[in-house]
Amino acid sequence: MRRYLLAACLLLLLMPSVVQAETEFDIKTGYFMPTDNAMDDMYGTGAVIAGDLIYWFDNLGMGIGLDYWKQDGTPVTIMDGSISVLEASSEMEIVSLTLTALYRFNPTQKVKPYVGAGLGSYYAKENSSVTTNYSTTSFSGSDTALGVHILAGVDMELSESISFFLEAKLSGATVDASGGLGGEDADIGGFTIFAGIRF
Repeated sequence: MRRYLLAACLLLLLMPSVVQAETEFDIKTGYFMPTDNAMDDMYGTGAVIAGDLIYWFDNLGMGIGLDYWKQDGTPVTIMDGSISVLEASSEMEIVSLTLTALYRFNPTQKVKPYVGAGLGSYYAKENSSVTTNYSTTSFSGSDTALGVHILAGVDMELSESISFFLEAKLSGATVDASGGLGGEDADIGGFTIFAGIRF
């Protein structure tokens, strides 16, 4: 399935040379809030940066997106009475490549609400280290999973070529987390609020 998603993204990149479409590019930053309890406990919330390439056909659009989130945290440790944890650290990175079908309202107006839904390839990498009074243990793991997302936003035109937008996105993707996050799998999706500039 991920191969089909990548093929669709490549086909979308070639689309303007085949059909007539309005092309937009945006950069945005936001605040990511994990929905998985283990992820929230270990890493909490944090900043995310992202960008999209969107092709519009009047009200309908198709976009390719790339999101990046990195956060430091504290790994889950279970120790008996004879072991003391002297230091513990953990780091999580999430990169997602998404394909989104979009619908915008009032495409000829200065204020354009829009909604969307789509699929994505979500890559997660986790590195952790725990130092006790006996030894230091380090472990790392990574996994890629297919995920889904829905979003809604409003685009506000500043000039003929630039607009400011606000966007909210809910995503979900389950990866193998047997090396960390205190379990065998984890949902690395969550709720994100974005603000950005669209060209």
